[in-house]
Amino acid sequence: MAQTQHRTSVPDIFQTLLTPKQAEIIENRADKKSAEYVSHDEFESRLQRALDEMARVVKPDGLVTLVFAHTDVQAWEHLLRALRAAGLVVTTHGQCGLKGKHDRRLRSALY
Repeated sequence: MAQTQHRTSVPDIFQTLLTPKQAEIIENRADKKSAEYVSHDEFESRLQRALDEMARVVKPDGLVTLVFAHTDVQAWEHLLRALRAAGLVVTTHGQCGLKGKHDRRLRSALY
């Protein structure tokens, strides 16, 4: 029922049940000749543009929920820098799934 209400109130966002793969912001290290290839620089650029747009449209007291998965700690650190550059503030986070020194490194970057 909630999905039907969303489709009615915000039809452009919920036209499909799945995320259109072409619109995903991913770093794809496929063969550089492949159509699926997305460079590291392009990934970071797309991520920053998306975060900037989120910051632009969110209300001053609004919340942004973001799902981010990456195996590279540096990518997480870039995400945090990009969030700050966009003017977004991390107020809480779920389990990052990293252990040991990587977990401590990310937690120190968050707080």
